[in-house]
Amino acid sequence: MKFIWGDEGFLVEQEINKEIRKIGVDPIIYTDDDSIENIVLDMATDSMFDETKLIIIKNHSSFVKNDEVDELIEMISKTKNEILFWLEAESLDKNSKLVKYLQKNAEVVNFTKVKETDVIGIIKKIVESKGGTIDNQASITLSLKIPGDLRIVVAEIDKLLAQSKHINAEMVKTSVGSYIKD
Repeated sequence: MKFIWGDEGFLVEQEINKEIRKIGVDPIIYTDDDSIENIVLDMATDSMFDETKLIIIKNHSSFVKNDEVDELIEMISKTKNEILFWLEAESLDKNSKLVKYLQKNAEVVNFTKVKETDVIGIIKKIVESKGGTIDNQASITLSLKIPGDLRIVVAEIDKLLAQSKHINAEMVKTSVGSYIKD
């Protein structure tokens, strides 16, 4: 059981995808649209061939509400299934029964927002990991035009690399719009 959370959604999602590949089964993903009752019922039900199920609980209200969460915690402690808890948030609700349980019983992985001072280096690493190159000035220009949200960084890099495997400052100026930063 893993509790993967943080305010850097891109890194949280990358970690979830890594776990899905490692476990090797298609996940059943529950969101806030799903009741705790349905989640508990699915955990209690074995798969047809007695295979392990991968259950992902993503940004569910049970992270902050204590209603009905006792039944969920009880089922978590009994299930043989793999469970990943996925929460995109800046901080945790310290009064949440589920959060307290997970901090005590699960492997906790936390990803914090990328610091502005690190964005230029991250841009270079992402471009290189995708088989491209980028000028220093282009990295600086890109970091000034976009917020530090890595999902946006990756999307803009992908668009630029589709134009050319070498990114220069002129490409960034003409191809990337300015975002409103937090």
